[in-house]
Amino acid sequence: MIVANVNDGTDGQTITNTAEIVAVDQTDPVPGNDSDVAVLTVQETVHTNLSKIVDFLRPDEAQTIVFTISVNGGGRDATGLVLEDKLPDGLTYDSHTATSGTTYDETTGEWNIGSLPSGATADLEITVTVDAGTSGTQITNIATVKEVDQVDLGGDPADVTISVN
Repeated sequence: MIVANVNDGTDGQTITNTAEIVAVDQTDPVPGNDSDVAVLTVQETVHTNLSKIVDFLRPDEAQTIVFTISVNGGGRDATGLVLEDKLPDGLTYDSHTATSGTTYDETTGEWNIGSLPSGATADLEITVTVDAGTSGTQITNIATVKEVDQVDLGGDPADVTISVN
């Protein structure tokens, strides 16, 4: 077994390793099988990190609250990045503000960021109203990485649970 590290900067490249028998002490009864090839395609990887906070953990019915979703990138620049934060029942969308990204669709919950440079952070604030009839309930709002062009080594979902008074 041979263990090797893939060189930095080879993302997306194909690497071919050939092993060949070049000399033996005995006669080779099957000389046609003296080599083999292993082909490796290096995957592009990124490491996204999601976090989510809310300004009131114990809101009242009809109160306006703000969820803030932050994503930062590490390793390499992320491209084709789309997050999803579909509002759960019990919350009504009011508005949003984003520091990056082309769109946030309140119906699908998709925030199309596009490109996120390594080390950069993008924030999305979603302002909602807590619905009537939710008193005494807990509502969990979850943000996830829905799409990214690279293999994401991070991207764990981020969630916040509020308890409605």
